[in-house]
Amino acid sequence: MKAILHFHLPRTGGTALREFFEHQVGESRVSKPITGMKLRDALLQWEHAQVISGHFAALQGDRLPCDRYNITVLRNPLDRFLSDHFFRKHNNVGRVIHTSVQLSGFDEFIDQCQGQAGHLVQLDMLSPLALQHSSNPTLDDQLQAAKRAIDTFDGVGVQEELDDFAHMLCAEFGWSIKAVPRSNATIQRITLDALNSRQRTLLDDLLAPEIELYEYALSRFRENRRSYIRCAGREAAKTIPLDASPIATEIAEAPVALEFGDRRAEILQVETVGALLGAGTAMTGERVSIKVRFAAHVLLEQLNIGIAIKDERGGLAFGTNSLQLGRRFARVHPGAYEVTFTMLNRLGCGHYSVDAALVQGLTHLDGCYHWHEDVSQLEVPSAATNHAIGRVLMDASVTLEGGTSEASWQEDAEIAQTGIAGSFGVIHENLQDFRASLQPMADISSLRPGVDTLLQVRASNLGLALWPSVGRNPVNISYRWLTSNGDVVVADGLRSSLPENVSPSLDAIVPMHIRSPSTPGSYILQASLVQEHNAWFIDQAPESGFALAVDVRASQ
Repeated sequence: MKAILHFHLPRTGGTALREFFEHQVGESRVSKPITGMKLRDALLQWEHAQVISGHFAALQGDRLPCDRYNITVLRNPLDRFLSDHFFRKHNNVGRVIHTSVQLSGFDEFIDQCQGQAGHLVQLDMLSPLALQHSSNPTLDDQLQAAKRAIDTFDGVGVQEELDDFAHMLCAEFGWSIKAVPRSNATIQRITLDALNSRQRTLLDDLLAPEIELYEYALSRFRENRRSYIRCAGREAAKTIPLDASPIATEIAEAPVALEFGDRRAEILQVETVGALLGAGTAMTGERVSIKVRFAAHVLLEQLNIGIAIKDERGGLAFGTNSLQLGRRFARVHPGAYEVTFTMLNRLGCGHYSVDAALVQGLTHLDGCYHWHEDVSQLEVPSAATNHAIGRVLMDASVTLEGGTSEASWQEDAEIAQTGIAGSFGVIHENLQDFRASLQPMADISSLRPGVDTLLQVRASNLGLALWPSVGRNPVNISYRWLTSNGDVVVADGLRSSLPENVSPSLDAIVPMHIRSPSTPGSYILQASLVQEHNAWFIDQAPESGFALAVDVRASQ
């Protein structure tokens, strides 16, 4: 049976279709849900999977693989717009997303969308698959490329006829007929029939290119469906591979996680916790903790605790242990314990498994109490910063120098809005030089009361002293909330750590964790670097921080 690539366009029934694939070929032969990974990277990472399914980022010049049966599903753009808006507004209320979606009334949100890019999601995702090399393609160029991309897919469905599309796939691969389950449904959404004339007119105009693309895909689907109806019987049987019927017996058994040791100490539970997203999940650039809970059943003269993070293919992404980190634990008495490894998550988007080990020396060969693989999972669904792409987060800075005497340039003061070393025992000297620049890289003019938000900021060290990121008095980023009259509401906000030490003349991009006031009103967000147990930078150098006017109001 030919392998499948499901190019999942958001809010088109892809989650339900993925469950359909799991039923047909087995869960172990379908990739984990993929979000934000480049298409070419996903094809390499999941080359072993019978079905690769996910939200892929296709780049100009990317093409669908020839060795897979490529499918996608489109949805009526107006219906998809409604589903996406209300899903983000209600279903994803606890996630870190653009707060304007949750704050705005529907009419206000439609007005905000006028003249803005990013709403032609299906067109934007498909067009790179057939876009000719062009430095500045027009919207019509993208539309025509998206139509050509539709033609390169082996199967094109529409969300409104998802069951029929599934039946066509069953005929293609010789599967037993099964309806597609409905899942991930949007709550509290309005229907197309509920749109008033003004809303319908604005949305028709906003989504006009994608509506044309959808009509093109719909005609392709209907023609294909008629072909399957005409070929039902003898012609359809020709497409059924000889080995199709025993698919269920071909599914490989999932590998059994390795586990061994004398159990004088025993791993009870391993938990991964993102500082912002919580259990089992952490964005790239977010602080993540791996907690290993274990029991010592006898007196342990020596104990070394280790962890390892592996990618989807079982490759080692990161590993360390307490001994390598300079911590020696001796004469550990019987009892229950918890050890926590805390680090900045630099892993790219994907699904990872965690191993844990309790050993006597540096390796298990020196004596192993308990070694347990695949004992926990970590999902990295997205990035907390958008200054980089790829599988690993690196901290970078950029400089420009002229190579000839006539070379000249200016740097705009406004930044474009784009979206651990050492021991905790280190004590750093108090800073005396507070020259700095802290600049927001996004706009948060309005927030809901008591909401947690990430604001990406650039922190530039303009002084002569290094900013330490760890130790007993590191430099962090924090904030104060003031009323419009200047009265202090929150004097000491949440802390956001620098990703590493920042040397003079260098900078760092940091996802700043902000919690809005619980009472609606007009406020000033006053952001500043802080050296703990020493001083706030803005108290010493007022120009080193920034202030933003923020309207805190309940959702409409």
